[in-house]
Amino acid sequence: MLTAELVGTVGVSVRDCFWFTGAVRYGDTIIFDIWISGKDEANRTVDWQAAARNEAGTEVLKADATLKFPRKKAPGPQ
Repeated sequence: MLTAELVGTVGVSVRDCFWFTGAVRYGDTIIFDIWISGKDEANRTVDWQAAARNEAGTEVLKADATLKFPRKKAPGPQ
């Protein structure tokens, strides 16, 4: 990580793994299934996985990734 403190409200991808398991050709219709595979509230991370298939139902891609979410900012002095 480049910083110890994430800024904002959107998760930042800290790990991405994508690999093709079959051929994808020009004109193919690709359908993705994406699901949450794990959650670690203490570290503010969510793991997700995905699989994609072509119109013939053949799997052509798999993915595995981790998102990290920022801490909520403590209210400053008023």
